[in-house]
Amino acid sequence: PLDGIVYFPIEGLTPGFHSLTLQATDTFGNTSSTSITFYVSDQSGIQIEQWLNYPNPFSSSTIFHFKHNRSGEDLEAAVTIFDRMGKVVLYNTYQIGTSSYKVDLPPWDGTSADGTKLAEGLYLMKLSVRSLLDGTKNERITKVILLN
Repeated sequence: PLDGIVYFPIEGLTPGFHSLTLQATDTFGNTSSTSITFYVSDQSGIQIEQWLNYPNPFSSSTIFHFKHNRSGEDLEAAVTIFDRMGKVVLYNTYQIGTSSYKVDLPPWDGTSADGTKLAEGLYLMKLSVRSLLDGTKNERITKVILLN
């Protein structure tokens, strides 16, 4: 099978859900099609969706995931993990230069900044995403459960 990339500018779409269908036919007359549904936002800032980790709860390691609306733009992501008392137990920053709107951050093994294994329990994770192009930013918070 051959793979390819199609670049086609889509401008002037109204805010809301839209679908796009691509149909292709080869030289033998075989036809195939695929469709995607996407959302056009009327907000100009960075939108963060699906900020989560998997697996959750976890014991050995978990991977952070999120989606954003600034694909193709250089971003900085900061992850802060807080214990139940509000104390910061881990803070990491990541440079994201991707053409995708989906981001998988490196796995976390349930240790603090100094490498100490954290106690079993509920923690809060805050994601802060900032555009390196225009400085806009947004934050989301979710829960993570660590099992030992």
